[in-house]
Amino acid sequence: MFWEFGELGYDYSINRCENGTIDNNCRLSPKPIKWDYLQDLQRKRLHDVFAALIGLRFHTLYKDVFITNQIIRDLSNGFKWLEVTTDTSKICVIGNFDVVSQTANVTFQNAGTWYDYIDGSTITATGASQSITLQPGEYHVYLNRNVVSNIATPVFSIGVAGGAFSIRSYPNPVLKSSVIDVTVPETGKVEIDLLNISGQKLMDVYSGVLTKGDHKINFENNGKLPAGLYLLQASTKTAAGTIKIILE
Repeated sequence: MFWEFGELGYDYSINRCENGTIDNNCRLSPKPIKWDYLQDLQRKRLHDVFAALIGLRFHTLYKDVFITNQIIRDLSNGFKWLEVTTDTSKICVIGNFDVVSQTANVTFQNAGTWYDYIDGSTITATGASQSITLQPGEYHVYLNRNVVSNIATPVFSIGVAGGAFSIRSYPNPVLKSSVIDVTVPETGKVEIDLLNISGQKLMDVYSGVLTKGDHKINFENNGKLPAGLYLLQASTKTAAGTIKIILE
């Protein structure tokens, strides 16, 4: 159950009264509606993740996964994993709930390519125990089938003087083109480059001056680069960040 738009990360206390005070007796009182939540890139990202996970429950290939009792898990440490299996469809969820990087051994249900339902990346499973390292807060929902969730790339956001600098790209994976959302805290030069996974620059996506606020930049691939995983790097004079995108 989500409480009062809880899936969007609601700002108001569950005990907020209509007059703005906090009281346990006001738990069921109406709460102000935050219609602007979907304009916030990170809240929109949270909304999209929840929507995609709910959608997976009704997907023809995976709906049985949510009613099977073939579940194994290890939730005892900071690095947690859970595996659900049916005759044809399998899910392996891993996540780091610690505040430092964690490494653990994970055994996928079968060898081969597994697909991250959230960001579209892949991992090659050996079918035996393999070591995986996750950064704080990093998580993956791996499926044994390539089911596209149409979630935008994770939002990169960093606090800098004057506000937050953030970037995301959608749709992801990218077939021919995508839109890059950029939020800059102050007017200045912004550079966006496409890199390979080794960090080598492949393409200038954008270079120019952007005013403070939100901007949309079109990225066209049109077969210029082969399908695969790439890095989209954005930088200003005070901040820089990188997100992953997949070209199809």
